[in-house]
Amino acid sequence: MAAVDRNDRNGYDKADKPRKRRFEEVDSSATSKPPRTSEAAPSSPAMVAPKAETPQQETFQQMMRKIEERKKQMNISTPTDPLLAKKAELQAKINGMLAGLSGKVITPGPVLTPGVSRPTPLILDAEGRTIDLKTGKAVTLERIAPTLKANVRDKRKDDVKVEAEKVREEPVKNENVPDFFDPRVENKGPMRARRTFNFHKPGEFIKVAAMNRSAMQLARLQAEISDQAKKTGIVSAAALARIAPKKYEADAIPEVEWWDGPLAQNPEMLDPATDPNFEERIKSQINSLIEHPVQLAAPIDKDKTVALPMMLTTKERKKLRRQGRREKLKEEQEKQRLGLVAAPAPKVKMANLMRVLGSEAVQDPTKVEATVRAQIAKRRKVHETTNAQRKLSTAEKRQKKIRKIKEDTNEEVHVAIYRVKDLSHPAKKYKVETNANQLFMTGIIVLNKDVNLVVVEGGPKQQKSFKGLMLRRIKWADGKQSIESENPSASSGPKHCELLWEGTTKKRHFGQIKFKACPTDVAARDLLRKHGVEEYWDMAYGAAILESTDT
Repeated sequence: MAAVDRNDRNGYDKADKPRKRRFEEVDSSATSKPPRTSEAAPSSPAMVAPKAETPQQETFQQMMRKIEERKKQMNISTPTDPLLAKKAELQAKINGMLAGLSGKVITPGPVLTPGVSRPTPLILDAEGRTIDLKTGKAVTLERIAPTLKANVRDKRKDDVKVEAEKVREEPVKNENVPDFFDPRVENKGPMRARRTFNFHKPGEFIKVAAMNRSAMQLARLQAEISDQAKKTGIVSAAALARIAPKKYEADAIPEVEWWDGPLAQNPEMLDPATDPNFEERIKSQINSLIEHPVQLAAPIDKDKTVALPMMLTTKERKKLRRQGRREKLKEEQEKQRLGLVAAPAPKVKMANLMRVLGSEAVQDPTKVEATVRAQIAKRRKVHETTNAQRKLSTAEKRQKKIRKIKEDTNEEVHVAIYRVKDLSHPAKKYKVETNANQLFMTGIIVLNKDVNLVVVEGGPKQQKSFKGLMLRRIKWADGKQSIESENPSASSGPKHCELLWEGTTKKRHFGQIKFKACPTDVAARDLLRKHGVEEYWDMAYGAAILESTDT
């Protein structure tokens, strides 16, 4: 089958196709709009591409020439555009200014003729290269280089990447290395070094055995010595001497002190009025020696280990709990491996029924389900019974709460003395008494027209809670700004409640806290003197007098 031309595929040539409009039929009254120029076929005769023209292009140029000749015959003039004329003048001025600045003669460019638009034609050859019209050679167009620093940096980075890729792709050749060697491939050694024999020195284990035997002999001797000391009582005597210090009775006051014994055999000999030789006898007994009294130990237990409180965060407490549970589980597993404890039966639930029992659950599902539910009920019952056994009764809860509040005051008792300006309000009296009883504190409250004294005895934690009540929680100033600071002496204005003194004593001087009304100062001092602490009243009364003199 013969090849068919592309133009003859439909049975006729495109050139024979009738046209709807011909250029010869252009009306003479057409506007003076400049004809459109084609990039492939320029309108100027000088612009000739090296490529041969087709018959269609020749017909088009012939028609354009006929149109131009027809216009010249009809004397059709193109009206001048004022904007184009002004643009041409500005272009000429700019060229003149540039020529004056640079000192060079600038050839003025082509002046645009009004009504004629001639863009620079682009002539390309078959390979797509730009061709010069005069010489017909390929021309390389200038590329605009980036001027911004950011663009310059990006271009520099791209160039560096390209160079790095080239270096990476082109391995360095060495004359001593064969061509098949690639330096980019890492040469890894063997994964594990070869094992060798490690011989022990002769006599090494003999020395270790001798050291173990000597250590065992030393431990045996120490055990024998401790047993003999226990039998003779040396250890217990030394421990008692270290733990139980010598105690002195502070209340036992002799009639004559031991250092005055040589001066007089009875108390009457110490009176100068009854003894005429008193001075001579005193001088005969005095010498240059100095008697130093024995220093008594403080009333505390020295051997008692003081545990520093260590506060743990929630995260640390959880971590300790996990570690304890893990250790306990490991111990149970180890006992099961050794056969000391039988392994627990699997914990069957409705969720893991098929996984634990397997084929047994398939054979008789009803029976297996009943058995599993019975085991679940048994476990729940055991759990509830255990919780009920651990649960404290009402009396045990009360004892636990009391044990947490009460403190050991056998060695020393903490005492605090407060002076209140006005303690007549029943609500405030109730708060003071109730809180002292709830904290299991002892003391006394003396009510006087000039001084209201509050004395409380207890442990350090109890004193801290009661101190917050007296100095911060109770609003002593009715309708006025209360004293919020723990140290009311630092605040300005009258002191409604003041902490006079806090310290420690050897024993308690009061019982359950009570209110005592004393109309006079003498009666208040006598009340405290019966308990052996009249200095408390002197301290409070002196502070009240000083405050009254200052105001």
